[in-house]
Amino acid sequence: MALYIQSTQSISPQDTFPGKGLPSTPLLYTPYLKNVLPDFKSYFPPLEQRRMNNLIKSAVACAVETLKDAGIQKPDAIITGTGLGCVTDTEKFLHNILDSDEGLVTPTAFIQSTYNIIGALIAIHCKCYGYNVVYAHKTMSFESALLDSYLYLSDNENHTVLLGGFDEITEESFNLKKNVNIYKVNSSNEKILSDKTPGSIAGESVTFFLLTGKQTGNQVEIKSINTYSYKKTTEAIHNEILKVITYHNLKSEDIDAIITGINGDSGNDQNYFGIADFFQRLPMPITKIYVVNLIRHLLLDFGLRIFH
Repeated sequence: MALYIQSTQSISPQDTFPGKGLPSTPLLYTPYLKNVLPDFKSYFPPLEQRRMNNLIKSAVACAVETLKDAGIQKPDAIITGTGLGCVTDTEKFLHNILDSDEGLVTPTAFIQSTYNIIGALIAIHCKCYGYNVVYAHKTMSFESALLDSYLYLSDNENHTVLLGGFDEITEESFNLKKNVNIYKVNSSNEKILSDKTPGSIAGESVTFFLLTGKQTGNQVEIKSINTYSYKKTTEAIHNEILKVITYHNLKSEDIDAIITGINGDSGNDQNYFGIADFFQRLPMPITKIYVVNLIRHLLLDFGLRIFH
């Protein structure tokens, strides 16, 4: 069975919302990328807007525009994935506890720090009372949400699924992770290939897709979804790629382009260079120059996993 993308929207560190695509010249950031935020006045009343953090507002606005583009008011299911959820409110809640010497604190920050808050608010906004689940599997969160969308639509071909991925970066989170070489310290998205030090370039994004199991026009088709656990050797990567393209009666020369999750981390990127060796002479865009974490949410690092 295949999946079909009816519409998509993204709020990212580039000016991509609503529906603008990637710019020809990327915005440059140091030391980490922050979303280019839209005007939220048309999406929320003033009082409601003041209570929400930027990630929640971005996710709801992004979901609303995705549904609007598809011409529907509500999906049959909402499935989301996030690595860390609403970090801003998590930090705020913990600071409130410390400041009050573990006394009584207002529950707002805690409520807005939970992983499922965004899916819940979207459901309330569009009155969707069907299947609603969030996956918090760290770096595999969005992939897990996508797989669940596939399973759901396999049983409900005529339904629609609002699939989303979201994460944010805060100064405190960045400072903690840079100390253990998860993030680079003084780099930028412009230097993603020239900076050979450990650690990725940090960023954030929100992206939503409306998926269906039945084609209803000129839509992007996802023909295959595959995830693997393997030893990090070039040979193992090549073998898994070969299995996928062989299953679809393809050869390596039939693939026109492959887009990977190169993120500037000297340890991580070696695996993707192995993919480049397999698909010789194919264009391999360095997408993290534009949007960092958005790429996983845009399905673009599924070079190993999705072949159209």
